[in-house]
Amino acid sequence: MNDPLNPGFISATVNDSKGAALVGAKVDATGTGVTRGTNGSGLTKADGIVTITLAPGTYSVVASKTGFNTSPAQTAQVSSDKTNNLTFTLTATS
Repeated sequence: MNDPLNPGFISATVNDSKGAALVGAKVDATGTGVTRGTNGSGLTKADGIVTITLAPGTYSVVASKTGFNTSPAQTAQVSSDKTNNLTFTLTATS
């Protein structure tokens, strides 16, 4: 059951096209539907992973980093006390 007082999490892994972790990539989660106006973001650490705490609901999630193309958006359903794992692969700009 989703309790609006108990957040959930998005754990995003961001790699380059060769599979190497991207440090400092920005991951943005934008609420859609009932969570419209609820947003969260974070920067990946040395392992290419960031965890964002969000209210339960549906989010559109993108990853970006200077020198790389922004990822296509992924839809993530966030549930109370659960982690939704996403993986993004960014390609270098030419």
